[in-house]
Amino acid sequence: LRAEAALTTGRHDEAVAHQLSAWGVETIADLPRPRPHQPVDITMLSDLGLALLGAGRLDEIVHVLAAMADAHPPPALRFYLPMHRARSAGRRGRPTEGVRHLTEAAHLERRWPSPIGATDLGVAAADLAAAAGERELAVEAVAAARAAGQRTVGCYGWGRSLTRRLRDDMSEEIFMAARTRGSELAPRVTVDRILDRLSA
Repeated sequence: LRAEAALTTGRHDEAVAHQLSAWGVETIADLPRPRPHQPVDITMLSDLGLALLGAGRLDEIVHVLAAMADAHPPPALRFYLPMHRARSAGRRGRPTEGVRHLTEAAHLERRWPSPIGATDLGVAAADLAAAAGERELAVEAVAAARAAGQRTVGCYGWGRSLTRRLRDDMSEEIFMAARTRGSELAPRVTVDRILDRLSA
């Protein structure tokens, strides 16, 4: 819970430290194998991945992705792994790879849909769009996710910090217009729009 609170308010390194304490290890490389089919383990790993991305610790996220792959998540959470792979690829400047992973994540999320999954994926798509320079699409996707009313760490905390970064790089007029457009869209629509644009 301390890790989630830190992540929600953008204190990413602190969130990582709390997560390591919760897992009972000192470094990311020491993460234990997660228990198979346990939603709480996948959720914790997802939050840890977000914290590492937020802190810019891209070299360490490979350990989290490996642990997520070992977790054998339940169907409704299978989209988390490709979702984080998409974010990681975007942060590394590999948008084509990011699109491939985001497409897989969208397919899995829609096969076992949930409002929380749709909003988390919408914010992940926004993150990929922002990394590819598609700021307006990113703002729309965050606005759609927030308008859907889900308050997950991925949606609320990450969406807030991403919005802050985007707002600093855009004129107020363009930012507000994109946010207004996005608030009238469903999160899955914004994911499709981002995939279409980045695929082109």
